[in-house]
Amino acid sequence: MPKKIENLTLLGCRYTTGDALRGLARLGYPPSSCITITREEAASKRVIGYADLAPLCRELDIELDVVDSYGLTSDKSRDVVLRKKRRLLLLAGWGRLVPPWFLDSLELGAYSVHTAGLPLPFGRGHAPINWSLALGMRRLFSQLFRLVEEPDRGLIAGVLPFDVTPQDDANTLHFKNSLARMELYRRHLPDMLDDSIELRRQAGFMDTWLHRRGDADNMLDWNQTAESVCDVIRAMTRPYQGAKTNLMTEQIEQMVVWRAVPAGAALSPVGGTPGEIVTVFESGEFLVHASDACVLVIDYEGRRLKQADIGRRLSCAV
Repeated sequence: MPKKIENLTLLGCRYTTGDALRGLARLGYPPSSCITITREEAASKRVIGYADLAPLCRELDIELDVVDSYGLTSDKSRDVVLRKKRRLLLLAGWGRLVPPWFLDSLELGAYSVHTAGLPLPFGRGHAPINWSLALGMRRLFSQLFRLVEEPDRGLIAGVLPFDVTPQDDANTLHFKNSLARMELYRRHLPDMLDDSIELRRQAGFMDTWLHRRGDADNMLDWNQTAESVCDVIRAMTRPYQGAKTNLMTEQIEQMVVWRAVPAGAALSPVGGTPGEIVTVFESGEFLVHASDACVLVIDYEGRRLKQADIGRRLSCAV
């Protein structure tokens, strides 16, 4: 194991945090400490992909500091953070702002990776990877940037673009983002540690704030194209909340769609209306009209459809 980098701290609470810890160790820059939250705090804040980092930190001989507040707002959390000298902070798998008192205490600053379909300031705010995929973007830009008090406004240390393939979903893109993060660390961490990093301003166009995705954002609109419908499904598949649609029967029956693919024009009957169920297979998978072609729904939760459901409609309301 390489010698730990004194006063280097990683802040996070998800499986991606564990990936960053291992990756930093492989690069020869294991942090001296890691800050995370309790399992109870993760459950109360509904943290997706929470990971207990204690076993990994013991394996890597990294000190683990556990706080009781996800936003570092409690006095106890502040005491835990400030009892150690920390010069450089890296974020991975942390979904809250870093308070100004913490930023002010860091001699070399704090850095995070922001990944969205266009460079910053596009995609400031919440869930930029999920939003970018749902919006049909086919390339993502991972940007290593220095944190300031205003969200996602800091100077840029480096950028690494990568493609979104038709096989990708939100889960695979988060794995790709972890790979991009480690490459950005490899390129720039030495200069960050010796305070010689060259930073540049953000692009300055397409300044966009993304709100937290709610139920309305995750409702499928069958008036969209088949490809657009499938993009939303890929963006919200496991471990996220899933894409929702309503089967219009005597009573509304909600379904959660986890996986679907465009059927293509050749296999899409002409003349159907968006949301109309065209075919139900014996195993329960089904074909439904979008605006231009059909979507083959492969994995879903809710009542399994039967032959009697052919001709019924899925709600187009969003």
